[in-house]
Order: sequence, then structure tokens, then C-alpha cells
Amino acid sequence: MLRSAPRLYGMAAWAKVKVLDMPRLRPLLLEFKRLRRLLRRAPIVVSCRRKNCKRPASRMSFYFEWRDKYLMPGASFWCNKHGPSRYPDEEEEESPALPLSFDTMRQPGYGDRQSKKAIHLAVLKGLGINKKPARITEVFARLYFAKLSQSREGWFG
Repeated sequence: MLRSAPRLYGMAAWAKVKVLDMPRLRPLLLEFKRLRRLLRRAPIVVSCRRKNCKRPASRMSFYFEWRDKYLMPGASFWCNKHGPSRYPDEEEEESPALPLSFDTMRQPGYGDRQSKKAIHLAVLKGLGINKKPARITEVFARLYFAKLSQSREGWFG
């Protein structure tokens, strides 16, 4: 899930449609939902972009590519209090503040390949995973999710 979230979200959407015809997909969908829940509750390590603001980020924004209007890599992170500036004289158009989550890829308007890749890289950075997706191994992912599971059990009992 950490290595190729856009592709996995596409496969999960396909499996959700096909689960009635192929019941063997049900355990995979349940595991996908469990991992999504863990990632939604994962601690965010980046802070707000605003000067002198130390709050943890909860949203992100991107600049649009000027011709094709897809999201460019290199997100700006924002807390709940701050957000991207809205000046009419800005040359580059900035997206609205989006939730710092992999689920953002499913929002309408950000379904193209380049936008999904930009969101994926930004969420990895927000979660404190400083590896390129190709360098994320199965061992690393298992350890990361195990750590999230342990910390979640510590919070709730």
C-alpha cells in the first residue's frame, strides 16, 4: 500500500465491484480497509508551512501544471488554522487545501496519473516516510504497519 497507493486504490475499487461474483476477494478488501484505517490514524510528522507555526499539518496543497491542470509534485503542508494564499495576481494557480490522506486520490478532479503520484509522494512525506516508493520493501511496510498497530493499541487499551 505504501509503495503504489494509486494502483492499489484502483484494484480495490475493481474488487469492490467484483466481490459479489468472486467471494474470495472479500478477505483482501477487509485487509485493505484495515490498512486504510491505520494510515488515517497514523501520526503526521510535518508541520505547517506558515512561518513560526509549529502545529502539525493536516492538509496539503499543490501548484497546478499550467497547461494540463494536473497537480505538480512538491506539496505545501498546512495546519487547520492556516492555508494556501489566495491572491489574484499570483502567476501560478494553487489547489485548495486537501486532506493529508491517501483517500484524497479518490476525490473528483484528481484522478489523473500525475495528480495521484503527487498526492502519493506528499502523503508519504507527511507520514515521515523519506523513501522513494520504489525503495519501500515489504519488510519495511510490515514493520511500519506493525508499529502503527502497536501504537494504536497503546492509545485505546
